[in-house]
Amino acid sequence: MKIISIAVISFTFIAGIALAYLQFLMSQFITIESWESKTVDGTPVYNKIRYIRSNKKDIWMMNQSHKGLHSTQWDRLAIIVNAGKVSFYQLPSGDLDWDDQLKNQAIENSVSCYLCHSNGPRVIRPEPNSLKQMPLKNKLALYAMNMRIKAYGQLQESDYHKVTDRNLKTPFRYQGKKDNEVLQVQSCARCHNETSLFGRGNLTRQNIVTIDFMLKNKLMPPRGFQISNDDQKKITEFINGF
Repeated sequence: MKIISIAVISFTFIAGIALAYLQFLMSQFITIESWESKTVDGTPVYNKIRYIRSNKKDIWMMNQSHKGLHSTQWDRLAIIVNAGKVSFYQLPSGDLDWDDQLKNQAIENSVSCYLCHSNGPRVIRPEPNSLKQMPLKNKLALYAMNMRIKAYGQLQESDYHKVTDRNLKTPFRYQGKKDNEVLQVQSCARCHNETSLFGRGNLTRQNIVTIDFMLKNKLMPPRGFQISNDDQKKITEFINGF
């Protein structure tokens, strides 16, 4: 029994150190070449991403460059997850630091966040070749970040967007009936629904570019799941606007 107790204590200690190290890596930032995002000319988009845990909130900060890795022009964005709700902020250029006063400095969205983010933060996916060149510590941070994102389950957009969207040229989410038509396909709705405990939120017609990317690159459905021929036909029709 004494040997077992020592083993348990040792394992707990090591696990605690490992967790603390991953938290430290996440609190730094990683730089990736985005797999999905490209400029209008088809050139790479680069993201610097940092995770901050503060006052029981998850804060995801991101700088984004459409003009190369060494550009001096980086957009700044923040995603705040708090008590099952999520808020998105486009901010003036700056470092990946958070202060609650930054909410008052939010600027016009360059693009509607909901087009890609139907359920808060998305899994971070570097371009495959750039992922191979990523340092090990950054790969560990990436893994920890993605595990955190996958653990969220369903998130609701915060009341902040219901107020601000009325005054924005480019809202967080378009409110038209057609824009919010839900993808009614069983293969997708197993996870993308708003009723199950770990549902990831509905997919709508606003999300068709993301849906198309995920399917073409075999990132969805998850490993172990398949899409029936009938459902594939329905998805294709949905993407094509039928």
